[in-house]
Amino acid sequence: MSMNYNVLAEKYDLTRVANIDILNRFAQELSLDGINILDFGCGTGNFTCALRKLTSANIYGVEPSDGMREKAVAKGLNVKKGDHTGLPFADNFFDFIYMTDVIHHVPDLYAMFAEFMRVLKPGGHICILTESHEQLGTRFWAKHFPSTVTVERERYPDIPVIIEAAKSASLSSHKTVVTDEEKTVAISEDFIRLVENKGYSMFHLINDEDYDAGLSALKSDYQKGETFTSTHGETLLWLKKAAANDMSITYTAHITVDEYNLLREAVGWGMCKPDRVQVALERSDFLTVAQAGGNSVGMARVVHDGLQALVMDVMVLPAYQGQGIGKALMKNVMKFLDELSQDGGIFVNLMSALGKDGFYEQFGFERRPNDKRGPGMTQWISREGKAL
Repeated sequence: MSMNYNVLAEKYDLTRVANIDILNRFAQELSLDGINILDFGCGTGNFTCALRKLTSANIYGVEPSDGMREKAVAKGLNVKKGDHTGLPFADNFFDFIYMTDVIHHVPDLYAMFAEFMRVLKPGGHICILTESHEQLGTRFWAKHFPSTVTVERERYPDIPVIIEAAKSASLSSHKTVVTDEEKTVAISEDFIRLVENKGYSMFHLINDEDYDAGLSALKSDYQKGETFTSTHGETLLWLKKAAANDMSITYTAHITVDEYNLLREAVGWGMCKPDRVQVALERSDFLTVAQAGGNSVGMARVVHDGLQALVMDVMVLPAYQGQGIGKALMKNVMKFLDELSQDGGIFVNLMSALGKDGFYEQFGFERRPNDKRGPGMTQWISREGKAL
């Protein structure tokens, strides 16, 4: 079931308030006064409002839901329409980006982190407030609504998955803070009202039978004054963009299987089986890899048999595109090919990604078909009928 957040916006403020402890943690980690801050997926702006009262920072919000955004704007907040694929801000604009209980709504973490990398200043920070898969199972109401645990684990990316996606945009994991602590929890009237209003989206995602049974059990325990021992907390994942003086691009001839697959995933090509990647890299006759801050941000490789060569896997992370890295990689490739050609020449093949043929023409490659050669042709062969 998909969520209609324009409808949910009508009751959102009845059930959601800013967590002051989280805002205090922001302030303890960073000096917030006078900086540019983005509240990504700000909803109706509860956190944005609270943070505005605590600091003199320039606070902006981004919210894709028209209904949520209208309520935020009505509070006098600077909230723009946008999402993980496009943020309406200039490059290197924000000092700090945060998102509170939002990441499970983002369908493409790689695209999101590429955009964060673009709009974040060098040395800037990101904080993601979320819950690990383990924490999702320790919510006290899981006793009453057990099916919500399954639903939530299906849509919440676990912490290692988030860190891996962030790394694909060359964002480093700065610190992870877990707020779990044992406490006694009593059911409150406010929580019953939240559940009745389905203030958490998970209550819209379980079936009516589970919801009704859980609400009945919850109210029964409330009437009996039941209390529960819980260790449930949240995770604050702090990420950082390297400072300008740490972001020089260097070139090496080594890349790990995981880094190769992260590059493929980030450019939209999908990951390959690790054992096959290992063989492919080992059989490459030439490999050039661009690195920034110790992370691989681009690559290209060549295989050849002495008569012909194939240029392949020319990839640059979206956050680093437009900075001349692809051109530098291809210059390294062409230098290698020039050395190969010394023994009588070599025929070089290259299959351009869609729309990228103009980029390769500057290195002497020609489009096909033309008046001398027919079209290039490809075929995928697999007994399983599956991708790599």
